[in-house]
Amino acid sequence: MLKEGDCFGELALLYSAQRSASCIALVKSFFWIIDRITFKKAVELMIKREYQLNRKFIDKMHFFQNLTSGQKDSIAGALVDQRFYKEQNIVNQNESASSFYIIKEGAVSVISENKQIRILKAGQSFGETALLQGVQVRTMTVKAIENTTCLALGRDVLTQLLGDKVEVIIYRNIAKWTLEKGKGFKDLNNDQLDKILDIMIIQRRYKNDIIFFKNSKVSENFCVVLKGSLKLTDDIIFKKGQIVGGDENIIQTCSSSIYESDLICEENSIVALISNQLLIQNIGGTLSEIIAKNYQINTQIQLKENQIQQNINFIQLQDLCVLQKLGTGQFGNVYLVKNKNNNQLYALKCISKHTVVSINLESHIIEEKKVMQIVNNNFIMRYFKCFKDEFNVYFLLEFIQGQELFNVIRDIGLLSSWDSQFYVGSLILVVEYLHSSNVIYRDIKPENIMVNQKGYVKLIDMGTAKILKQNKGNITRTFTIIGTPHYMAPEIISGKGYNYLVDLWSIGIFFLFLFFFYFIFLQEFVFMSLCVGVYLLVKKRKILMKFMKKLSRKNWFLIN
Repeated sequence: MLKEGDCFGELALLYSAQRSASCIALVKSFFWIIDRITFKKAVELMIKREYQLNRKFIDKMHFFQNLTSGQKDSIAGALVDQRFYKEQNIVNQNESASSFYIIKEGAVSVISENKQIRILKAGQSFGETALLQGVQVRTMTVKAIENTTCLALGRDVLTQLLGDKVEVIIYRNIAKWTLEKGKGFKDLNNDQLDKILDIMIIQRRYKNDIIFFKNSKVSENFCVVLKGSLKLTDDIIFKKGQIVGGDENIIQTCSSSIYESDLICEENSIVALISNQLLIQNIGGTLSEIIAKNYQINTQIQLKENQIQQNINFIQLQDLCVLQKLGTGQFGNVYLVKNKNNNQLYALKCISKHTVVSINLESHIIEEKKVMQIVNNNFIMRYFKCFKDEFNVYFLLEFIQGQELFNVIRDIGLLSSWDSQFYVGSLILVVEYLHSSNVIYRDIKPENIMVNQKGYVKLIDMGTAKILKQNKGNITRTFTIIGTPHYMAPEIISGKGYNYLVDLWSIGIFFLFLFFFYFIFLQEFVFMSLCVGVYLLVKKRKILMKFMKKLSRKNWFLIN
């Protein structure tokens, strides 16, 4: 029997399931009622507010200032609230350090050898060294002097998000931002910049150390100042974020082709050294040559794009002749059509207005169109134009001569390691492009990947994709449970919000699919078990070893 203050039906807030029992009012009663939609919106709002607050704290932390916006977003989503009572020790001197803390509410006392050193309040932090690799020990005790709430970040969590070399990532970010602003380098594409960063050697140098000797050639090497400052003469000093040396035709930091004096550290500094010879080998030429080549390629691409757009602008719906039906989707059919004027082939996606309106998915179709309009990549099916009539909306799309990757694997058999790496690498490039365009895909699976006649992948169907809007440079999170269960990341199901990282999880499961196709094809539940195994590997360090034993050592290394 339930009385005043009791509740029932809480599972209805989470699941759409039948009631397991009936409740009958014994007397006249009054209730507070909340439905699932309202509850989920309220929870979503709370999570968004908490995340935005965490993100603001991260922005204010000096330790994280040189991380990218995406890296900060991931860290903000991983922070955990921890509450401490007055006089409770948060960390103790000489104990092993593995967590970093930001004070959200309250105040703490920092104590060394039983003496109070300072007091930290809301918005301040402690324990940064715990996030660095190696054995770190607390140098001081921190005690709550009032009821305090902290945001905690463990080193193991940070390692999962950014890898085990956080300092290297931070300095690599600084170097990349410096190069992107530097004369000559700003005209390179991301791949070329990454190739330069790959050959970069980061060094910690001390005051009066010589970086480049007198009479050495300026063009042999160049240096990016990551921290501190370098001095060539009393009048020429290079500070953090500046570039020294390199191709004198591009980087004019010196008046001659040789250094007229030693380039030394004015203070303890951190620098990135790059050999110009290795740079030429890695990017395929000198900076001057690559910049000229990039300009030529971009000009050709733009001319071709203008020609395509000019042809598309004149196409009308009545110019298209249906040749055959290619497939059926949730809202209508896809047809192979031909332009009567030039015999060019296209795919025409027909979407029933009645079907869309009947299930209230107008915004879904609008979002799909927005995504297709902003993406333009060789590995993604191209959107050209939209038509409409009384009954349907039509998307004119690129016709891909090929078949689904799922069917390709079924026809040719299990893929080799090299083939798997090729397809996964191609998919990573696609996802990298989408994320750079603020698009999250959310349904990566073999059925959504076409292989064209030349063997290259094409990502199709933007129905689940979404543009993640940025709020003052911060990437927002989304909460919709969407996608294919086998490939769905845990954070999608958790209901706490997610961002671009879910696409990377799906690529990992896709990688598993490539190696276990036959086993999966015969027994679908085995694939689900594998996906659960990956989840356990990440969360509890367990996995279904009987499946993994079927892999060669090389393939196991690839997946691991």
